[in-house]
Amino acid sequence: MPDDGPQIVFECPVESSDRHLLFRFYVTPMERIYVTLAEQGGQSVSVKGRVVMKRAITKFVSVLTLGTLCAMFSTGVLAEESPLVGGDYWEITGIEIQDGGGWKYAKWLADEWRKDLEFAKSKGWIKDYMVMANVHSRSDEPDLYLIRVRDGIPSGEEGEKRQKEYMEWQSKSIEKMAGENRNRAEYRTVMSTSLLQMLHFRN
Repeated sequence: MPDDGPQIVFECPVESSDRHLLFRFYVTPMERIYVTLAEQGGQSVSVKGRVVMKRAITKFVSVLTLGTLCAMFSTGVLAEESPLVGGDYWEITGIEIQDGGGWKYAKWLADEWRKDLEFAKSKGWIKDYMVMANVHSRSDEPDLYLIRVRDGIPSGEEGEKRQKEYMEWQSKSIEKMAGENRNRAEYRTVMSTSLLQMLHFRN
């Protein structure tokens, strides 16, 4: 799906005194890279993460960085129980609209983007989605925020399964979808992407 569908490319298990943890390194089709931390066989461990726009060569550097993180957390930093419990994930994409492109992009959101996410919602892949406007945006801030809410990040195997199912439903080739994405670049710019996790108090 456009700006969606992260795939796991690296996993790193970590043992602490009483927990079995798992780092997961993801990269999306749009070259966005981020890392999550989960407890094997249990609830997610609350970790603040940020999605970064990268070029393909940065994937290699990120794998090395992930190894350093694994070593750091294996010292028992996460041994104590956190008073916060991880909830839903919010993927937020910041969009800048080019002059004169507002109507065209709004139509694409209402037609194609909405149709894609309604399909994902019907499959249970996401819980909700929304579009928010930055009412008093500064010159270096996005005009719109596209938000997708999900209860977790799929495994690599599950991600491949979903991608295949989506492509069968979409009936478009990857080449055609990439061409459509380039066309949208004429009237919108993806400025940022963040992956946030809702945190709930444990008690």
